[in-house]
Amino acid sequence: MSLGKKYKQLFEGKVRSNDSKLLSEQMIMSDEAYDEFLELILKYVKDPDDAEAELDRFDDGGFDSMSNMVTSNLERDSKFKAWKRKYGIKDHMKEDDANTTGEFDYDYFIKQFDSVQEVIEETEYELLQTLDGLAEDEDVYGLVSDKAEQAANQIRRYINGAYKQIEGIQNLLNRHKRNKDLDQ
Repeated sequence: MSLGKKYKQLFEGKVRSNDSKLLSEQMIMSDEAYDEFLELILKYVKDPDDAEAELDRFDDGGFDSMSNMVTSNLERDSKFKAWKRKYGIKDHMKEDDANTTGEFDYDYFIKQFDSVQEVIEETEYELLQTLDGLAEDEDVYGLVSDKAEQAANQIRRYINGAYKQIEGIQNLLNRHKRNKDLDQ
């Protein structure tokens, strides 16, 4: 049976259990579901073009293909959870992947800290753009301009320190992963 015919059967709800395994990585959603999903993504991505790109990545490879920053925010979003229930979308983590073996999930936590770095980077950019704009704005009086410049410099130092701390955590996790120190 062709894959196109299976898609048609999926739309009609006629997929047999052995066929659904073949389609398990593919997800077909209505236009309404995509529109609602895009609205959810837009909560975490300012630029509509970037949100569309996230949706394209989702189309190409599911949740795992989307950026860490977006998926980590979506996973905590109650509206996203309600959206998944509404459209019968299962968690993208397979039951086999759940930590039932007593092994520490090093990759999950390393990926989470990658997400933290992405969020910091995006927030830093936005905040520093605003502060630098204040510091360089000729219509802003000297004291405010000076304070904005000082704050921007201080934030840069703090964020550099945060990056080093996060990098240290990732190195620690990678070291433990190599030795499997945290596995039960």
